[in-house]
Amino acid sequence: MAAVGANRPARNSYPAPMQRLRTVALVAAIAFIAALTLTPGSPAPYQSLADLLSPWIAPWPLAVVLNVLLFVPLGAVIAWFGRPWLLLMAFMASVVIELTQTLLPGRNPLLLDVVTNTLGACLGYLAVVASRHIVERRVSQPARTHP
Repeated sequence: MAAVGANRPARNSYPAPMQRLRTVALVAAIAFIAALTLTPGSPAPYQSLADLLSPWIAPWPLAVVLNVLLFVPLGAVIAWFGRPWLLLMAFMASVVIELTQTLLPGRNPLLLDVVTNTLGACLGYLAVVASRHIVERRVSQPARTHP
């Protein structure tokens, strides 16, 4: 029976194009988060979604869900790097964002946002790790033959 993770390449053994791709994905995730969180007032995509869903979801729970979802891609990219301690970077980024929002008009920095953003990064990380584990188990199992 093969050990879990035996088929996965070592952290830095990815080919150069793959290493560049994951770096681009990390930069894209950070840029997306910055664009939505470091502008004065509510960003247009958030406001449009809030207006669309307002008949069914109150603004506060919607904000919590969107804060969680905002950091899921960052957590997924962090899992691709294979370094769980980088989740601290997501936490610190959220703290910096909330502190910066105190200087931006129309923004409402909250400790809850730090918690939900960090939760989102952790969920993204866990989703990638869990899916990797499932795929590795299926790949390592011998093919079943039917009589």
